[in-house]
Amino acid sequence: MYKKNTKGAPMRTIFFCCLFTLSIPTLPARAALITAGPADDVEVVINALAPGDELVLEAGTYTLTERFSFACILTYAALGNGPANVIERNLLWGCGDHGIQSAADAIIRNNIILGAVGTGIALQPHQSGAPGNQVVVHNTVFNRDGDALAVRNATGDVVVANNAVYAEGGFAIRVVGSDYTLVIAGNVGTGGLDGSAQPGLAAGDLALDFVDAHLDDALPLDCFPLADGALVGAADTDHLAPDDFNGTARAGSADVGAYRFDDGGNPGWTLADGFKDATPVSAPVCGDGALDDDEDCDDGNVVDGDGCSALCRAEGSDEKPASDDGCGCSHAGGRGPVAPFPMLLPLVMLWFVTRSRSTATDSDR
Repeated sequence: MYKKNTKGAPMRTIFFCCLFTLSIPTLPARAALITAGPADDVEVVINALAPGDELVLEAGTYTLTERFSFACILTYAALGNGPANVIERNLLWGCGDHGIQSAADAIIRNNIILGAVGTGIALQPHQSGAPGNQVVVHNTVFNRDGDALAVRNATGDVVVANNAVYAEGGFAIRVVGSDYTLVIAGNVGTGGLDGSAQPGLAAGDLALDFVDAHLDDALPLDCFPLADGALVGAADTDHLAPDDFNGTARAGSADVGAYRFDDGGNPGWTLADGFKDATPVSAPVCGDGALDDDEDCDDGNVVDGDGCSALCRAEGSDEKPASDDGCGCSHAGGRGPVAPFPMLLPLVMLWFVTRSRSTATDSDR
């Protein structure tokens, strides 16, 4: 829009019209919520699922007559659509392909996998993702016929640490492609490490490391660690998970696999063919060696003067909560600094009004 004001003449407004061609790409259909009940043919329903669909099974008893040829858990790359997927505290067995398959952008921790047709945990390219931005820690994986854990053609950072990986017909850990972006540390198991020279796998013994473990891909099984086994105290402390399969805080305990060792035995849920007990949620604790969201640091103690204060703040900081931003002020959205823009807005508007009146007076002279 163009405006011109001349003395003694009315103001004219001239509009310039432009023609735009807008191309709108076709968007994929939204994922569907599929509900099935005991009277439905669940196998047909499962085979008809599209990527991204969510299946909800109503209460009841279901019978599946065959093992499906797909992973028990499959995740894709986030591709900038959110944070990494978190896969934790699952008990998996009878998987028709891999136990857990992840393309990229995932934290996989504290899972127990009793067996799989493919690989227990498989990090491999899929769709638009390739292994990277993945942390695989403190899982217990058994596999009679294949690899316990495999990383194929990684293109980004991958950490494989503190896993109990026991394979008979394959490798404990297999690396395909370069291991340049991989960290392999603190793992224990049988089957050996293939494709990498990193010293990240110590030898284990299935009979000596667990209460009652086997490679039959079935229950009953008790994979709680034994006191004199190779798992207790063998973890790499740079890659400890904050808690374990039961939700018990590790508190700096360096035990390999899904469980934190306890002299009294497994304090949590007994592995069974049924729903797992609810996992207790522990409150963040300063000084437990695990870095929580509201902590600058956590060096495993509550002592000042060692770089990390008794309040888990970096020494030299003001030791106020991170949400306070050091100003002690507040606004409608909560505590934090008040943005200067709302206070300056009235002054800016006053300046425009004054400027407009001045321009109008000059043009009428």
